[in-house]
Amino acid sequence: MSDPFAYYMDHWVPSLGMSEAFASWCLKDLAFHPSSRQRESAFVMTDIRPFLDTTGRQISGRVAWREHLKRLGAVEFGASDLKEATQRQIARKQAAKAYLSGAVQAEVDLRHAVVLPASSLAAKVAERIHNRPMPDRATLIGIAIEENQRSKR
Repeated sequence: MSDPFAYYMDHWVPSLGMSEAFASWCLKDLAFHPSSRQRESAFVMTDIRPFLDTTGRQISGRVAWREHLKRLGAVEFGASDLKEATQRQIARKQAAKAYLSGAVQAEVDLRHAVVLPASSLAAKVAERIHNRPMPDRATLIGIAIEENQRSKR
């Protein structure tokens, strides 16, 4: 029964004749959905096959799957949901990029800037690392702690 036209014709041609059966099919076909010339019918979706979820629990059908999602507080994404979420993420990225590019391009007013004097600790750390490659953050903090302890002695 994969081809409804063939099924219909096989059933009605013996009693109506070929031309009458075909005309009847055309009338029925147009009566269901005249704009697209296709039949409309209910779509019966089969239940999903049983499977194990990520926790090892058996999910036996669509109802069990919906209950499982509700229990976890999760939402099932379809293809259209994923497309919308992707578009929202792209829009957020573009907005953030535009915001940051505007922040970088903003002019800084240095007329009211205050230059702070270097502390003696900062000066000692600068002397220790002078003419040496810049150390990583952990090493720099270690040097500052050592110099601070030396100055307290």
